[in-house]
Amino acid sequence: MYTLSNALTQYFIRCHILTPDRAQWCTYALQKRLTSFCSLCLLVAVGCLLAPLPCVLAFVIAFTFLRARTNGYHAKTFVGCAVVSALVMSASLLAVPRITAAVALILLFGGASAVLALAPVNDGALHLSTAEMQAMKRRVWVRLAVLVALALVCFVYAEPIAVTLVMAVLSDALLLGITYIRK
Repeated sequence: MYTLSNALTQYFIRCHILTPDRAQWCTYALQKRLTSFCSLCLLVAVGCLLAPLPCVLAFVIAFTFLRARTNGYHAKTFVGCAVVSALVMSASLLAVPRITAAVALILLFGGASAVLALAPVNDGALHLSTAEMQAMKRRVWVRLAVLVALALVCFVYAEPIAVTLVMAVLSDALLLGITYIRK
């Protein structure tokens, strides 16, 4: 990813789209986005082997939407991250058809409570201040409220999607819990 990001950055500098003093920032930003895009493609491809595309997309979008603010467990390498993400998603998608609506509601509120209690995680690489942590906590609440409301609506119209959203919240809670256990 770094090689491609760096090549694109150099191209942008040659075309006068970017000034040389912004090269490091651009390379990092491109690398982060390319890595995220490749990870999402990998997860969707693996997920489609296990579940219908709408459920896979619901899980990936919901999990990514929430995880962007909660932080939590981070693998040391891209491969480690991809493996953990694929395993968590696979287990979640395989569980969806086996979970009743009543159990899903219990899991939704249990998972949401765990996310509220544990998130956000101040990862060692982030070094967030108390004010930044409070701001992130508010964003976690908003994102979690959106997902819980969406899941509740989906219980009426599309129960498999609702259960998939529940599993995304529960997966985030699980990875937050792992982070606290490892500390």
